[in-house]
Amino acid sequence: MKRCQCYFLLFTSVMVTSLVNLLIYREGKKFQSFVASIMMAAPGGGQGRQHHAKDLESKQYLQTFPKDDEDSKQILQEQDENNNSSWCAELTTGGGPLPVILMALGRSGSSVTWDTMSALTGARNVAYEITGGTFPKSVKYFSDLEQNPAIGYDWIIKRLCEIKRFREDVPKDKEGIYGFQWKPYMASFNHDYAVEGLRYVGKYCRDHPPIRFIYLTRNPIDRRISNKRHDNSIHRNKNISAHCAVGDDACIQMHSEFENNAIQMPTGGDLLKWLRAAKSAERRIIFRLFKLNIPFLHVTYEKLYHQASNDASEWMRIFRFLGIGPSDNLTMEDVRKTFRIVSTHKRRRNETIANFEDVKKTLSGTEFEHLLYED
Repeated sequence: MKRCQCYFLLFTSVMVTSLVNLLIYREGKKFQSFVASIMMAAPGGGQGRQHHAKDLESKQYLQTFPKDDEDSKQILQEQDENNNSSWCAELTTGGGPLPVILMALGRSGSSVTWDTMSALTGARNVAYEITGGTFPKSVKYFSDLEQNPAIGYDWIIKRLCEIKRFREDVPKDKEGIYGFQWKPYMASFNHDYAVEGLRYVGKYCRDHPPIRFIYLTRNPIDRRISNKRHDNSIHRNKNISAHCAVGDDACIQMHSEFENNAIQMPTGGDLLKWLRAAKSAERRIIFRLFKLNIPFLHVTYEKLYHQASNDASEWMRIFRFLGIGPSDNLTMEDVRKTFRIVSTHKRRRNETIANFEDVKKTLSGTEFEHLLYED
């Protein structure tokens, strides 16, 4: 009887093992695909994935590229006349303006920063937010890249080539910078095409003149205040612009009407959770740029613009990193002379935040307390 029970248990064990192996064999591909998708979302994932970009004619490539920067129809016309899929080699020849990507979230001073950098390095031009100026647009941009088989992980390189060749405000044969803005919302920054696009740039820079990234950050409380003020002003007046040009008194007056409208901030656990998420995102972005061998420089809004003295050392850090522009003996007076965009907010945080005392109580004694008092 005991021998029969042993045979039965052995037979059951063999059958279960066979069934498990069959299931593993049938589902193996799905499991591998699932693991691969997780690894691709990680900062260092996807190293073994083969690049699947296809060499297509330039006209087809440009027609399928999602655009946010008002490119001219002249692009496609010129491509018809010069139909050559190797036109992107123009980026690798060196000389002329430098390719630069400015990475910053909204209301961090990215527009005035690029405008000033381009002016002081050679020729003033515009860097458009081609990856999307808002969170929904950013998610859509990378989703469109993924859905389009004509676009590969070299999308950053090709986009820069397009800007250099066809944008009329970009210098062609003299010193300067050109490029685009990238708002690194984490949901889209973790997208396969964002991660692998950066990895492609890191490998590209090993054998070619570097593509430089500047990562600009700002006090998250100030950034939130600015976003809320901007959203509120647009809600009340659809004609108000995001920025005011120097000398545009009407625009400045329009913005000043919202100065007395204090902003309600979250408090308690909600505020701390949001600040921790903002700090974590900043660290993850820096880590990924470093890990993927991206030539980058991290600068802060406060050091660029909140200088009571004439110290322009943060600006000179930028120009030394770029290798062009005034890297010595630059003053904030020199920098401010180039500004074409003026600040539209002058009040301090305790005047701007309606529930400042509650916010102060929440942050007191935490790692974020300094955010309420730093200049």
